Amino acid sequence: MLMRRQFVLTLILMPITFGIWYAAGPLFSAPAVWLYDMFTGLAYPAVLHSAGLKGIDMVALTQFGVAQGSVVTVQAAGNQIELEVNTRLVSYSIAFCAALLMASNLKAALFKFCIGLFLLWLLMAFGLASIMGKDLLAMVGAPFLDSAGVPPAVPIALTYQFNILLMPTLAPICLLFWQLRGSPLWEALAEDIRRASGQGWTQHSTCGLRARTAMLSPKGALPGRCKHRCLRGWRHLSSFLPSTRLSRSRTHSRTGSDPTDALGIRNQ
Repeated sequence: MLMRRQFVLTLILMPITFGIWYAAGPLFSAPAVWLYDMFTGLAYPAVLHSAGLKGIDMVALTQFGVAQGSVVTVQAAGNQIELEVNTRLVSYSIAFCAALLMASNLKAALFKFCIGLFLLWLLMAFGLASIMGKDLLAMVGAPFLDSAGVPPAVPIALTYQFNILLMPTLAPICLLFWQLRGSPLWEALAEDIRRASGQGWTQHSTCGLRARTAMLSPKGALPGRCKHRCLRGWRHLSSFLPSTRLSRSRTHSRTGSDPTDALGIRNQ
């Protein structure tokens, strides 16, 4: 019941939170751009000169320029390559996180949203760095890869795909599970998982018991030659069990009948 309520309320609140996110413009993405400018400027001073917001786009000035149709350093070119990145490619995770958190009806929801917002800003800065790395790889090429500390092309491409396709939706869900610990919704989810695991184990055990019982029975044998072998083995096994005729013979012998009758011997 609680999971159904969470799902329905999330769908109802998503248009509201996404509307606020869209109307806010660059408000929710500005801290991520500032973090990107600070971290990238410290880690890669030979790649990035500065970064700032221009509307909803992040504008970054690189340390590369164009001279005579080729990409060279700023000192050799006398100009700078400017790149723009749409910050809404990663910032919509904030609207999704707000809808999930409001639908869960947790205690101290505002405080938890602020913690989640700070963590999302860090992830957004990492996502902006991966997008900028992809653009530099496509536009600058070898001079960018030859810079100090720049990873190879394959990790840059994989990181870009992850931050564009998965991170904006996966990160809010992971944050919600982390913040749900100890709540009634968390207990209900854990109980559903335990119930599903118990039903799966019961069905598996029942099926295994039925399979072993069928293997012991001669009717469960395979057709053809294997079936005849199983039937002969079953008869050989049953010969060691006490038969009804032998039990009756012992009963007659106790009542004083002829012992030869118990052995099945008749006088002609």
